[in-house]
This record gives sequence, structure tokens and C-alpha cells, in this order.
Amino acid sequence: MENNSKGKKDFSSAIAIAVFFSLSWGIPSLIRGDGFINGIIENIAALIFLLVIAIIGFGIYKVFLE
Repeated sequence: MENNSKGKKDFSSAIAIAVFFSLSWGIPSLIRGDGFINGIIENIAALIFLLVIAIIGFGIYKVFLE
């Protein structure tokens, strides 16, 4: 059976993942009284810092250990 929405993309799984992360990142901050959006922003900033540290660590590994 052929899919009728040929060429259209299904973003339902991406939306479900976004909702899961926004709730899991925003609810603890909301409970603390800092605000829902503030918690999401803090966690995105922490994720960016973690990625930068991982990239720097990988660069050091590639330069000095290989």
C-alpha cells in the first residue's frame, strides 16, 4: 500500500520529543518558582556549554593522544 502523503514529512515524533524535553526541563524550575521558560533557557544554556566542553576535550584528545 502506497503512502498518500508522498513528499510530506511527518514531524510528530520530533514534536513529541520537544514536548517531553520542554516539560522535563521546565517543570522543576516552575516548582522552584523560577518560571517555566527560565528553566528551559537555563537547560539549553547548560547543554550548549556541555557541547563546547565536549568539543574542546575531543580536540585535545585528537591532538595529544593520537
